[in-house]
Amino acid sequence: MSERSEYKQAAAKKATNKVVKKAAFGCLGSMLSLPVLLVILIVVIAAAAFSGGNSDTPDGSDVVASQSGFIQPIGGVMTERYGNVENPFGPGGRFHAGMDIGCNKDDPIRAAADGVVDRADSGGFYNGGWGNYIIIGHSNNLKTGYAHLNTVGVTLGQQVKQGQVIGYCGTTGASTAPHLHVEVYANGTRIDPEPYFPKYERSSIVSP
Repeated sequence: MSERSEYKQAAAKKATNKVVKKAAFGCLGSMLSLPVLLVILIVVIAAAAFSGGNSDTPDGSDVVASQSGFIQPIGGVMTERYGNVENPFGPGGRFHAGMDIGCNKDDPIRAAADGVVDRADSGGFYNGGWGNYIIIGHSNNLKTGYAHLNTVGVTLGQQVKQGQVIGYCGTTGASTAPHLHVEVYANGTRIDPEPYFPKYERSSIVSP
């Protein structure tokens, strides 16, 4: 085949492809009315926005969790969140300064990160509602608290490693069933702990 023939064949193929694409688009446009096209456009935009803002923890806080480096002290489901919640001990609401994770009695509780034990209360007494209670100091002026333990497995001033067993799930203090009450302190102030941990699934009983 001559060079001129090859050029004419390539040009013809290019023109054919252009016509096919134009025809295909024209068929699609004729089948879909303007309102349908608008609906499709809205759905696509909404899906893109949702996927762009999605994260492993609420409000994009997977970034915070990755910066804290915390692990879940125990597996399970969140049974109560931080903030104003229903009061299980009477009418009205109350402020809940941590998050609750359901667990079975004597399930092991692990340190969320390396640190030093700042507080280790045992004896099973009420203790301001916390019952048996541990606080561990970490880097970046963060501390984690673990309440209602059945047994405390560390002592004041002890150095602990991330993932080390520090106690066992219980229902001491102001508690209606075995669970772990988890707290996070930033510069000495209790804050919402949920963003600082890998995401917990929320139980249907969590306050709205």
